Amino acid sequence: MQRQALVVVVLLLATALCSCGGSGASLPAGSVQVDPLSMPLAADGVVTRQGAFQVTLLDASFSHGGRAELLVEERAIDGGHEVTVTARAEQLRAALLTLDYPAERMHPVEGVEAVWPEVPADQLVRLTVLDSPPRVHHGTVVVHPQESSGASGTFELLTVRFADGAATPRRVAAVPTGAGSAIPDLSVEASSGQVAFSYYNLGDYNQNSLVEVADITPIGVHWDEKSPDLPPLPFPPDSIGSVVDGNSNGLIEVADITPIGQNWENACERWRVYGGSADDYPAEPTAGNGDATLLGTIEFPAETVIDRRLTIDETVDGLVAFDGGAVWLRPVGSADDEGIASNLVVLPTYLDLDIYQVDYTLDGDSVTDSEFGMVELTYEVGDAPQYFNLTFNDEWVIENVPLLPAGEAGTETTVSLMIPLDVTPGTDIAEADIAAAREGLDRVQQAVSGGKYDVVVIDEGNAAARCGLFSVEDLLDVLRRRPKGMELVITGREADPRVLEAADLVTEMTEVKHFSKRGLHAGTRIEK
Repeated sequence: MQRQALVVVVLLLATALCSCGGSGASLPAGSVQVDPLSMPLAADGVVTRQGAFQVTLLDASFSHGGRAELLVEERAIDGGHEVTVTARAEQLRAALLTLDYPAERMHPVEGVEAVWPEVPADQLVRLTVLDSPPRVHHGTVVVHPQESSGASGTFELLTVRFADGAATPRRVAAVPTGAGSAIPDLSVEASSGQVAFSYYNLGDYNQNSLVEVADITPIGVHWDEKSPDLPPLPFPPDSIGSVVDGNSNGLIEVADITPIGQNWENACERWRVYGGSADDYPAEPTAGNGDATLLGTIEFPAETVIDRRLTIDETVDGLVAFDGGAVWLRPVGSADDEGIASNLVVLPTYLDLDIYQVDYTLDGDSVTDSEFGMVELTYEVGDAPQYFNLTFNDEWVIENVPLLPAGEAGTETTVSLMIPLDVTPGTDIAEADIAAAREGLDRVQQAVSGGKYDVVVIDEGNAAARCGLFSVEDLLDVLRRRPKGMELVITGREADPRVLEAADLVTEMTEVKHFSKRGLHAGTRIEK
């Protein structure tokens, strides 16, 4: 089924929209004409002036080829003015322009968009923003401009009617604060200071840091593309489809223009990286950062990425000296205001350990430098349960061993644990790559906040909470920090009522029939 005309005006104030034929229009007298191919392009595009009005044709109009010159005609009408922008074009596939006007004495009330010759109306994606004084923004893009021959000839692009009287000032450009602009995949390597994340700014489809009229071009380029998982499932988060699919329904369509208007001129110029405790994390988009420390700043990258979601991987020197806790980052706008925080990354606590190879005698035979190691860990007793994890040569050898309180909080306790070294007996281990983590549910928190997994399973999490290995509040905190789109599964019987209340789906498994009732035993490597 073919879709109908893709004509949209963003109603930031009361505006109206209608269409009119424009092919073969005569050239208005008095226009200053500029041919983009006969002069170097200025940083802000090709400029055409007429009286108090100035039209700028943005450079992005020619990203898929073509050429054009603009002509501007101004007419006095009852109670105001009317300005018509006409194009003389060859294979024009996109027209992205701004119309500057004297906002102190007039304001736009209506935008009238014309059809293009040789291009059906339902093959044009359009956006007009009237409520952004002292400038009207307009864009028209041919569907799939990379495959189209565009429009040629002389034809009207836009007519704007102005009424007398000063324009009402609108909100200033803001920083992203909506949930759709929250970074969900921040990852941190504290020892090296490496910070990696993906760029999220809903409506900024061309990923240049600013939501603007040029963001309709990617909609045209990817028009009618569908998620590989089929709508309504969204595109993969690292794909360009996920960037352009503003309403996240798995289809690039006319509705994806709306987020541009909703987030108009939201800008992200840089990010600030904060380190503090989990209590300092700003739960609300505009909340402060508590007692957190500013660890560093990451500037918006200069690279242009059009085939995938933009990713950033930078080193933050202040992170190396940070002594643990949690890390997050926030976008910073042109007014130095901060937007919605990224996901919270809880850093592991690294401990100094003593490790040595075990020498032993078995049946009279002595073995030196054996395949076993002994780890001696001294830790401070805390109020909450703590868990010990250890990697040896990048392999996990101890996972989530509870460090049970053996005295009053604040006292030191030493435990010894045997580990496999995966070496041939007699091989001396001179150096070991050891990293120890001591945080309740640390590995789960890392999996949830790391942005690498679509599904995370906390096996027997309910049972662990019931036995006091960690608190129900710890479990609920993991639930609250779950990023959008992640499935978090918690297994185990006798779940706390608060966990049941927070869950979206609760399943109770009950026995219907079991072979043990007939005297059969569990199978090796199956049930035991």
